[in-house]
Amino acid sequence: GLTMVLGLSVLRKLDRADAVEVYWTYVNHRAEQIGIVLHSEECLAHARLACLTRATAQDVQGVLASWKQLSPPDRSALTRHFLADGIGERTFMFTFLPKYLLAARANRNVGLARAFVVLVDILDKLEKEGFGDRSGSSTINVNLKELS
Repeated sequence: GLTMVLGLSVLRKLDRADAVEVYWTYVNHRAEQIGIVLHSEECLAHARLACLTRATAQDVQGVLASWKQLSPPDRSALTRHFLADGIGERTFMFTFLPKYLLAARANRNVGLARAFVVLVDILDKLEKEGFGDRSGSSTINVNLKELS
């Protein structure tokens, strides 16, 4: 529906703008559609999570409530992660992340808040083990298929 039309209209700008700008334009427009006001970096992370969880205007508050259950350091770690673009700055790209988040949200024994905590733990372990430093690439793929 509207999300597909939005995505296609933003992609048409790729011949006039760089990929990072086009991506964040999409995220900003999606945030507007579902009622997220973008006034801080953390709000940009909220918008990314809303996209990843395919949140609608009706269920975005549940995503934000799960986010608020996190400790400030965990919110900060996820904000840094979700704002890194993997082009100008190194980041981990979690393949199957939307599927992982959707499965966690659907499972009342897990929920999004616990899924976010697991992501923070994975990011912490990857950093401590130096996986980001071992790769010459600015984007390091991490497969979450088994968790989803």
